[in-house]
Amino acid sequence: MSDHTAGPWKFEDGSVYGSDECPRSLCLLNEGKENCHLNGLLIAAAPDMLAALKAVYAMTIPSGAEEIIESAIAKAEGGAE
Repeated sequence: MSDHTAGPWKFEDGSVYGSDECPRSLCLLNEGKENCHLNGLLIAAAPDMLAALKAVYAMTIPSGAEEIIESAIAKAEGGAE
């Protein structure tokens, strides 16, 4: 899988946009849905959350958490579903 669009992403006017290097709309959400705004904020935070998760994984972490973290990183990078 190729790299995702570089962050940071931002959410405004019902769309998630890439960084200044890639300012196009990455995702258009249905404004009529009740949770559209919150879903947009969550999607826009994805690159930051992936970076944070990788940083935590690189540290010493409690036993048992490794598998959960590895799975989440793999899913975000297209390695698992």
